[in-house]
Amino acid sequence: MIDGGIWANNPTGMAVVEAVAVLGVPRDEIEVLSLGCTQATSDLTRGGSGELHWARRALDCAMSGQSFGSLGTAALLIGHEHIFRVDRPVAPGRFSLDSASGVDELEALGRFEARKALPKLKATVLAEHAPPFKPMEDMVPVGLKCDTAGS
Repeated sequence: MIDGGIWANNPTGMAVVEAVAVLGVPRDEIEVLSLGCTQATSDLTRGGSGELHWARRALDCAMSGQSFGSLGTAALLIGHEHIFRVDRPVAPGRFSLDSASGVDELEALGRFEARKALPKLKATVLAEHAPPFKPMEDMVPVGLKCDTAGS
């Protein structure tokens, strides 16, 4: 099974495609705040060899490529100026998805990045209040709805 963490680890492009194609939101009305979970810099020329080494590198490249492709898709649809991405570069191996070490530093990094981004956010994404959230179930095309009562 492949989950969203692999094929859509950065869902920005999918969100914009859904907003435009499924929900019919006009492209010029979309502003995106895209939050990453840090971006490990990579150097493919660094040492190491063997299948396991290159398998890990290949996975890193695939995930980075998906993220860049997702942002590129969104930018093609609504323009670069309508996407605000926050994804701080960090040293490779600094943080890990399966370890709680460094959580305090990660929280401090997040607060720092939020303070740094606030002026631009106030001028764009936070410039006006959005209407209250209403579920959009009625807007989903009939063929895409799940039938939980039947089969």
